[in-house]
Parts: sequence; C-alpha cells; structure tokens
Amino acid sequence: MAKIVVFDSGRGGEEVVKYLEDELPILEVKRVAGSEEIEAKHTKYGMCVAIEHELLPYIFKVDLIVLGGFLVSQVVEWLQSKYPGQKFVAVKCDLEELSPTMMNNVMILADDKLKKTWQYRRLKMNFKDYNVMEPQCAHWRELVCDKTILGMNLRLKNELAKYKSDKIDTIVIMNTYFTKLEENLFEVFGRQIWIIDFKKKLRKDINEALGLKE
Repeated sequence: MAKIVVFDSGRGGEEVVKYLEDELPILEVKRVAGSEEIEAKHTKYGMCVAIEHELLPYIFKVDLIVLGGFLVSQVVEWLQSKYPGQKFVAVKCDLEELSPTMMNNVMILADDKLKKTWQYRRLKMNFKDYNVMEPQCAHWRELVCDKTILGMNLRLKNELAKYKSDKIDTIVIMNTYFTKLEENLFEVFGRQIWIIDFKKKLRKDINEALGLKE
C-alpha cells in the first residue's frame, strides 16, 4: 500500500483523509495537523519555511505528501522545487470543467484567511464575467464543526437562505471543512446546484502522482 501523509494547518484535513479512505482504500493515509504557527505567518516565504520544518520527518519517507488545505497548498510549488524526489499534491478546486453555459450566479465559500491569499484572487478571476457572491464565513467554522447539530443547523440554513432569491447555480467550496455543508446547500438551493470542491481534482492528481488507474 502506498503511504500518504495528509498535512493541513486547520480542521479541513480530516475531511480530506475521510474522502481518501472512502474513495481510495488501497492507500495507507495518515493525517498530520500543522501547528498554529503556520496560520500565524503573514508572508508566503514564512509559511514555506514553517511548513517545511513540520514536514521534514516525512519527506522521502512516504510515497506522497498531500497538502490538505487551500492555505498550505500555496507552498506546493516551492516544496516541489526544493525536494524534487518527493511527490507532493495540493488540494485545489477543479476548475477545468467550468461550463459558462451553466453558470450565471456564483457563490464562493471561503473564510477570511483564504480571502487574503493570492490563490483566492486568482480563483476569482475565473468568475470575472459572472455575478459573484461572497458570504462572510469567518464565524461558520464553529457552526460547521459542531457535530451535534450538523445537518440541522438552522442558523447556517437561515444565513444561506438569504441568497436563495439570487438564483445561485454554482457554489465553490474553498475551505475543505465547508464540504460538510453540502447537504445544507442542496436543501436550501436544490439538487440542481453545481458544487465545485476539492474531491474530484484531488483524486485525479493522486492517481497521476502514484501512477494509479481510475
């Protein structure tokens, strides 16, 4: 079995691990949660150094390192250039299948930290010709991660319902732990909603990195 480390600095890594264990059971997956020091870094280079330091015990000792959150995924190219013998994969939204004919009103779910990144700004460029809505999601972390009310969170449903009249057709989920909201999103906006998240792209990238067949 190929050994994989999923490294993340937030709470979303558990969603990535769960997805991989369910979809690719031929892999041995271990989650490594980064320290709060990483999220405290305000420069890309500072983040690179902090992540490198925490990944050193695993580099060249596992088959693949997955950067399991959009925040840490920003440093994947830097790590690849410094450790060309180690395989890295970063969590990304699958934007390759964007269909302009299907899209008019796009909602992007991202917390405040992600909204400050270059990756977020680059993602928004893909939707420059559409009506884009960006809910304030900073306080959603606690609500989403409260497993006792997951699926019955009326406060979240009420906040999402504010956008129901905007005829949302596409939702981009950037924070991996927001994928827990998918059933809420379908309930509020209908099953016809098109959700773009990390899952399909991550599976494809891992298969390519490890030479696996679909």
